Amino acid sequence: MERRLQSSISYRRNTPVRTRLFGLPQLTFHCFALVLSVSGQESEGLPYHRSQPIGREAFLQRVVTENQVIQGSLAAFGAALNLHRAEGGLFQPAFVASSQWVDRKQPNTIQLERSLQSGGIFIERNLVYTGGVEMRTPLGGLVRVGGSARELRNNLQRTTLVDLDAEYETSIDISIEQPLLKNFGPTMTLAPRRMAAHNAEIGYQDYRRQLMRTVAQAEVAYWELALAQEQFRLSEDSVATAQALLDESQAKAEAGRGTQLDVIEAEAGLAQRHSRRTRAQQNLIEAIGRLSAFIGVEPEMEGVRLVANESPQVVPVGRVTQTGPPKQLVWMG
Repeated sequence: MERRLQSSISYRRNTPVRTRLFGLPQLTFHCFALVLSVSGQESEGLPYHRSQPIGREAFLQRVVTENQVIQGSLAAFGAALNLHRAEGGLFQPAFVASSQWVDRKQPNTIQLERSLQSGGIFIERNLVYTGGVEMRTPLGGLVRVGGSARELRNNLQRTTLVDLDAEYETSIDISIEQPLLKNFGPTMTLAPRRMAAHNAEIGYQDYRRQLMRTVAQAEVAYWELALAQEQFRLSEDSVATAQALLDESQAKAEAGRGTQLDVIEAEAGLAQRHSRRTRAQQNLIEAIGRLSAFIGVEPEMEGVRLVANESPQVVPVGRVTQTGPPKQLVWMG
């Protein structure tokens, strides 16, 4: 169809039919080519100052060590593991100590006043110190060995001995507390430790799941970047080829060996290649952004372009020969 139209145009060059039939399409082609060429030229050049080649293994290693999602899962697993280790010291002895200062002033009742004869008001200022070692038993009991010391000062001491300043008391005690109904037995005693162990196992499995998912997504992003780079390179080669065809068509038209329609078609083809290069460039920028997100790098802010310097290798699959008799399928009903 194009050859017939071109021949009719060249044959009827001086007739008004050419202007009436092909003037509007030519103007449309020119406008379309101009719009596409302008939109393609505006997007030329990537917004990066320098390139940083990175291999697949090196990138995946950086993902494992620098990805925030993986590090967050690892921190959660570490916290659960530390809690489990802390619950392992359930039966370890613990040292406890306390001190108490008592400053009390209260009126006596008639009955106390008859026995104390302190003038109607009882005043005391005491210091109490306690300390000991506690240990949990597998049955849920609590064994405590400790002692206490008290320094007693009150207004009754001078009524008995004039030069008495204070009284001192010490004691040593051993106590055993054993629940008989609730919280009795090793099942209830070891429940926090078992729960901590389950939480640690859940944290570990969650870390593994997040690690495998993130690494798989990162590898896919790496190969997507490699594909986007190749598509961008091919689009630039296509633009260069279309530009050469346009120059050739213009030279033929100026020499009289070609038509203006060939030039218009070459311009439209060049504009179409510019548009494809723009899309390939946008895909490349998006692929660089996705890849940078896995390692916490901002390529637009830092002006660094990550370049995938590896390409996928196709490994041929060898033939598998069967040496034994063919296996029969057994249907389970």
